[in-house]
Amino acid sequence: MSTTSTTTSTSNTLGEQTGRASLLEIQDHARLIDHHAAHTSSSSTAGTYNSSSAPRAPAAGIWTPPAPAHGVPGGGLGAEWTNPANWPEQRGTPSYRPIDTSLDFTRRPWANTIPETIFTVTMIGLGVQAIGLANTFFSGTTSLLLPFHPSIDSSKMAVGVASKLLDAPFSHVINGKTVDTNGFKTLDVIDPATEKTIAQVPIATKETVDQAVDAAQAAFPAWSKTTWDERAKLLQQYGEEYKSMIPELVKLLTAEQGKSTQFAQHECESILPWFTELAKVRLDEKVVHEDDTHKAIERYVPLGVCAGIVPWNFPILLMLWKVTQAIVTGNCIIIKPSPFTPLCDIRIIEAAQKFFPAGVVQIVVGDDNLGPWITEHPRIQKISFTGSTVTGRLVAKSCSATLKRFTLELGGNDPCVVLKDQKDMATTAQNVLLSAFFNSGQVCIAAKRVYVHEDIYDEFKATLAEVVKHFKVGPGTEEGVMFGPINNKMQYNKVGEFFEEAKKQNFNILSGGDVEKKAGYFYPLTIVDNPPEDSRLVQEEPFGPIVPLLKWKDEADLVKRINESQWGLGATVWSSDIEGAERIGRQIESGTIWINCLVQHHPAVPFGGMKSSGIGAEHGKNGLSAYCQVQALWVPKA
Repeated sequence: MSTTSTTTSTSNTLGEQTGRASLLEIQDHARLIDHHAAHTSSSSTAGTYNSSSAPRAPAAGIWTPPAPAHGVPGGGLGAEWTNPANWPEQRGTPSYRPIDTSLDFTRRPWANTIPETIFTVTMIGLGVQAIGLANTFFSGTTSLLLPFHPSIDSSKMAVGVASKLLDAPFSHVINGKTVDTNGFKTLDVIDPATEKTIAQVPIATKETVDQAVDAAQAAFPAWSKTTWDERAKLLQQYGEEYKSMIPELVKLLTAEQGKSTQFAQHECESILPWFTELAKVRLDEKVVHEDDTHKAIERYVPLGVCAGIVPWNFPILLMLWKVTQAIVTGNCIIIKPSPFTPLCDIRIIEAAQKFFPAGVVQIVVGDDNLGPWITEHPRIQKISFTGSTVTGRLVAKSCSATLKRFTLELGGNDPCVVLKDQKDMATTAQNVLLSAFFNSGQVCIAAKRVYVHEDIYDEFKATLAEVVKHFKVGPGTEEGVMFGPINNKMQYNKVGEFFEEAKKQNFNILSGGDVEKKAGYFYPLTIVDNPPEDSRLVQEEPFGPIVPLLKWKDEADLVKRINESQWGLGATVWSSDIEGAERIGRQIESGTIWINCLVQHHPAVPFGGMKSSGIGAEHGKNGLSAYCQVQALWVPKA
């Protein structure tokens, strides 16, 4: 019999920290590990391997890949091993295809209540397109919140039906096989809409990690010698298999993460281009110098065993970002999913075993001890981490001991700037709200500080307050719901602190504010009217559905206020004056600036943060080269 420790409120061992804590406030790493070990309720032993890996059936038919312009949600918080008791401040936790008019929101029952004078929205696949900005948004590339061409009709999905992927046990996948869970202590995985357990997963031991590293090291020599084209072909085949799993993954993702069915489908589909388009971003050898006697060749050599630490806000998307980059560059990768959302990731890695040699793609599930074991492991060559700024510092510190490479995509407090020359106030208001509340605000590149020019502030404020009334919050499986619960109890409590402060400081609440006591980790969509710039709500990242609306008048002062933040992940600017918007955008200290669009991504475009929002980048040549060692090869001429 396995013993159980839950990932509900007792999972404070998986806490994520606010970026406000300075390095001096970070406890010694060894103390953290010792402290967390004390939370272990029972001893555990390494599991044994099953005799078969139970590969999945091949996908039926041939998948025709979509066009190369795509949108995806990015960033977020990682599953952490730090304990909330150790920190003075806590963050609490750690986007095509032809338009399907069956997903038109105006055909949903609740859409009949939306006044046409306010806005008209059309559901396209998984995002919401503002009709008034269609021409602006869809010229060349697509948005995180505005994808198109869904390959699956979510209107035909069985809403509220449990995923078939729950039928089999969940476990680590090591050396091409699912590990027998006998002897492992387990964690409960909780549905945040009901607070009920939906599955259990085993907790890895140090021996489990060593087994995965052993398998990856054994696989690497042969795998690294495969050609780029060979790996690209396997990656596309894997993508076909993954695509066939999406209907069931959508239901499982809604159950473990909490997001609505539409946005769960959105996450599942938004990664599809990475299976085909990423391989086109080639790291080919090239002659960088040549003289009478020699030529110098620049080449990129895979690092070896890599590890990806994945958060709970977009567990499928962010895991597959890491997996696809590692695979195409010839590396082996071990995934550590969030203990709050490990289920979809396990099933997706199980499916990979049919396409890649044993040991190339693996997954190890665990509690707060697992993170340090992975980052400190002497035979892991690179860490790709998505999570909070404070934990990112711990990861960097841990990696430094063995001089391993790392990519850190960390927290953000992204500004959203609204200029006064708005031709369509209602449409801009709608998209600002979608940017702020997408995934119930649990997105590191969500709009977290909305700066509106004082000339239109009152009108824009009134429009926001009206539009937000028509966005429904509730269990992700319910008809018409756009925004689900907070993912876990710890983050729910953290977000609650911002609601409490707003009331305590007597801030003017434009919408929401009152929290209904019921099952599930739900908060209302809340807009706070012009709180002080030094308030916690403006200075920190709530990572929940509460956002401050702020006035601005002078451009220089606006930029100064924006750039005073320690974070610099993303920013959005909304204006009919593109030149003016670009001028402001170029002054903002953030890794990505989106003008008149909602957080777009593409496999060829690097994504990373400035300042305390990260080190390195995902995607593009910059992201792929981070999985490689650059090598200079001097070859004499005959």
